[in-house]
Amino acid sequence: MSDFSIIRCVAPPAPTSRLPDTLAEAASARAIVASTPAVTPSASVDLSTDGEPPVRPLMEEASSTDQPILSEASAPKADHALQGWPKLTSDWRGDLLGEAPDLPLWSLVPQLRSWVTAIADGLGVNESMVLPEVLVLGGAALGTQIRVKAGATWTEPPILWSCTVAPPGSRKTPLGAYTRSIVVALERFNRDYTRSINEQREAERAICERAWQAYERERHEGGREGRAEPTPPQRPEDVAAASAEPRLLVQDVTPPSLIDAAAVSPRGLVAYVDEATAVFQAAGGSGLGRALWLQAYSGEPYTIDRVTRGVRHIERLAISVITGTQPDRVAGLIGSADDGLASRFLWIWPSKMPAWRISHTSVPTEEMVNVLTRISKLDPRKGMRILPITPDSEPILQKAIERWQEESERGGDLAAGWYAKAPGRALRIALILAAYRWGLDHESPDLAAVEAKDVTTAVMLIDRLFGPMMRRVTGALGESRAERMVARVVKHLVATKISTFNARSLRRENLGLFADKHAYDAALQELVDHCVIRRADRTPGKVGRRPGTYEVSPRLLAE
Repeated sequence: MSDFSIIRCVAPPAPTSRLPDTLAEAASARAIVASTPAVTPSASVDLSTDGEPPVRPLMEEASSTDQPILSEASAPKADHALQGWPKLTSDWRGDLLGEAPDLPLWSLVPQLRSWVTAIADGLGVNESMVLPEVLVLGGAALGTQIRVKAGATWTEPPILWSCTVAPPGSRKTPLGAYTRSIVVALERFNRDYTRSINEQREAERAICERAWQAYERERHEGGREGRAEPTPPQRPEDVAAASAEPRLLVQDVTPPSLIDAAAVSPRGLVAYVDEATAVFQAAGGSGLGRALWLQAYSGEPYTIDRVTRGVRHIERLAISVITGTQPDRVAGLIGSADDGLASRFLWIWPSKMPAWRISHTSVPTEEMVNVLTRISKLDPRKGMRILPITPDSEPILQKAIERWQEESERGGDLAAGWYAKAPGRALRIALILAAYRWGLDHESPDLAAVEAKDVTTAVMLIDRLFGPMMRRVTGALGESRAERMVARVVKHLVATKISTFNARSLRRENLGLFADKHAYDAALQELVDHCVIRRADRTPGKVGRRPGTYEVSPRLLAE
């Protein structure tokens, strides 16, 4: 080693030194690196790259030499706290949900985008919680007599179901109160419209009755005088009867209540339910409730025949749904397999909620009501109005359908059913987006078709928002009790930033979080197996009980 000088490196050399990865790796480990002063920098590269096998023996020999250190580079020291702790992988977390996607606000028309932002800011909720409810309201305003069409026979109604999964304190209640106020305003508009129609029909009936009375007199007198019988006018009973004042908002979702409300509401209903459990229970089993709810998503005619109540015919059974639930209820709500109900929902499950603060942002209540009432005038009231998608929309939708079909074949029960219904859901969203675009532009002509930009946005929302959100729900269905406990322990450790803890004391101090001792013990063992924590007990063989002390990986606390 007499031909070599010894240099001790305490950090990787600067990028300009052109030293290869081998020496950089050695330097980062505080190894002793040998080099000859007669070798140029470029030759040093050749030495360490082309001659990699002899480099490490040289480093080992240099580390044992008695030669004085001629130079020591000064640089930031390596973090010794991480030594002995391997990098963390994703399979230890006990969290199968994944990160919630961001709402692609930029894909919406500017006015709709500003509404979503204002509502979220004004009510202190996550933006992704707002959009599905805005879409449901748009569909409810369109009513039951408008459908979107793709191809020769495929049509879809503007009916959407939305379910938000969020913990207590996420301000679902203020958002629900705002949504209900919009529905009530629409209901008031529908009632006023129905009253005006009824008044018009009553006036027509009165005119018909007077004309019929005049006809009867003329016919009677003409018969005595031998005149020809006059042409009869319209019979009063042929004039449409007055309609019952329709309902829009329903909160009792039991079958009898829904049937009574739907029978007098030809434009459909909006079911606002605080807890989704009520909807799933009402639609559970295979009886009347199940058939009623599945039919309510399609907006088709529905007839029910009961011995006690006779035959009831509903011209268009259409029920839009806005509901929510808490994260720990999702698995019990849906069960291990989806039977078609859960796959009809737009699921929203935000990862984070905005910090609570006093907001001075006004929510656009009046503006929304004005636009939604304008949208409701698209309903022809009589007959069915079909809005086709434009020809340039079809390739966009077809490509998405092929992709969703692949997702359906790969997915589990809920994912398979959800993606199988994604094409129809995309058409419904596109129709509602087109209606909003038309309603916001007061100078636009009558809405004649759903354009490519509406279909593109609908596909994007499914791919970038609703699909990933649904995946979070499927993750919850796959979580075991131990996996949920792992996530709970890790969340607590990260929040408190504790580097060591005693298992018994931690559980005793947080009994509300870690009440299930068996799941808690299993979670700790799972974290030990994945090197997230490690035992730090007294030396084995010593007298006394093992204290159950653990060290926490600094890699976890650094996240």
